[in-house]
Amino acid sequence: RGSAWVEIVGNKGAKQSFFEVYDMGFDAISLGGLPAGEYTIRITLGTEVFTGTFNKGKYGKN
Repeated sequence: RGSAWVEIVGNKGAKQSFFEVYDMGFDAISLGGLPAGEYTIRITLGTEVFTGTFNKGKYGKN
């Protein structure tokens, strides 16, 4: 249980989200406003930080 801070950052845009996590909680972040490109995602849970990258395709394509 605790707070989650999610940052999605790329050359063409960014999104941030904050939500409370209970048990095996989750949240969905819409990527609709971000153009196609490579993005870094950083998830902070308490003092732990998890990072990764992903590619967002145009119109659902990779």
